[in-house]
Parts: sequence; structure tokens; C-alpha cells
Amino acid sequence: MGRYENKFAIYQLKKDEDGDNRRFMNFDWHQKKGFTPNIEDYDLIYIGELPSVIRNMNRTLEQIYEKFNLDHPSDYRGYSLSVSDVVAINR
Repeated sequence: MGRYENKFAIYQLKKDEDGDNRRFMNFDWHQKKGFTPNIEDYDLIYIGELPSVIRNMNRTLEQIYEKFNLDHPSDYRGYSLSVSDVVAINR
């Protein structure tokens, strides 16, 4: 773990025809179409720091969602978060 402790990562579907067709579709849609989540379909877009103390993980995830929809960090190169994205947490 080491350097990735207390971090979050944002993964977004690759920018190709398959990803473009599936982007912005929720998990239920993917399941109905027979798609299974596969890490090879995603690009790692961003790694950020988690707060040192998390009292409410749901609120922390909401804050990440808000940040990456309303006020992108200057080094963020993805699109606003969507239902097809993956936010991984490592505490």
C-alpha cells in the first residue's frame, strides 16, 4: 500500500468507441446489456488525498462528487463524474 494509503482514485471509461457508447450509463444498464465491469475498460484519471479523519464516508464521497463536478482541480483532466465512473478508496 505505502504511497497509496488514504487516497482515492477516479477511473473513467476509455475514450474509444466502446467507452463512448457506455459512458454516462448506470450499472443497471451495463448489467442489462451484458457488460461486466472490467478494469481494462477504464483509464486511471486522478489520484487524490483523503482527509486524515473521516467521520462519515458517505459525506466524503459526496464531497468528492461535488468537487469533480463543480470545481475541478487544475490538474484534473477527466470529465465531470458520472454514473459509469469508479471512485476507489484506499484507507
